[in-house]
Amino acid sequence: MINESSDTARDAMKAIRKRLSQNAGKDNQVIMYTLTVLETCVKNCGKAFHVLVAQKDFIQELIKLIGPKNDPPAVMQEKVLSL
Repeated sequence: MINESSDTARDAMKAIRKRLSQNAGKDNQVIMYTLTVLETCVKNCGKAFHVLVAQKDFIQELIKLIGPKNDPPAVMQEKVLSL
C-alpha cells in the first residue's frame, strides 16, 4: 500500500511518527516494534518513503528518542543508531 503513491507513503510516515512521539519515554516495547516496522518499510518501499525517512526533522526525532530525557535501554539506542 505504501508504494502506491506519495500520499500513502506520507500517511505511513505520519503514523510512524505519531506512534514514536506518543510513546517516547513511556512504553519502550511499542517503540521497538515501531522501529522494526520502520526498518521493514525502508527495506521494502520505494523512493517516496525513503525521501520522507531521510528528512532532517525525522532524524532529529529519532535522536530525541535516545536522549537522556527518555532514559532508553541500550537495545533501543543500538536499534536507532543502526537505522
